[in-house]
Amino acid sequence: MSDHPADRVHSLMYVSRRRVSPPLDDGDIDHLVEGAQVFNSEHAVTGALIATHLFFAQHIEGPESVIAALIDRIRIDPRHYDVRVISQAQNAARLFAEWAMAYRGTARYFDRDIEPAIDGSAKSDQHSRRLLAHMIESERYERLKIR
Repeated sequence: MSDHPADRVHSLMYVSRRRVSPPLDDGDIDHLVEGAQVFNSEHAVTGALIATHLFFAQHIEGPESVIAALIDRIRIDPRHYDVRVISQAQNAARLFAEWAMAYRGTARYFDRDIEPAIDGSAKSDQHSRRLLAHMIESERYERLKIR
């Protein structure tokens, strides 16, 4: 990929609180991920998702107009509230080029990194960097599991 602005990929990371009644189980999340994978494949979007029983954190990357429309859809999705974009950038390459949506399963462990980003107590981008590292680790885990 060249470094020309038109060739760059837009990336965005958001966090949100889960609004679900009754609570989503792992099967519901799997269904959500499958739908996202189809949409993302059709629209040149890649990324990774972390879901806990309280929060979502997602890194999405693709054409800027598609990412903008996608975050608008997420903001009105009834499963989300308090959606906060915690980082966005134009990058020369994708982090999750092989994954329409990398996802490993729900884990409460990540709440400690998501909650400060949601409630505004994060003093730096340390939590978003840590979340991105968890997502990259999940993507690598999935790639190894498939082989």
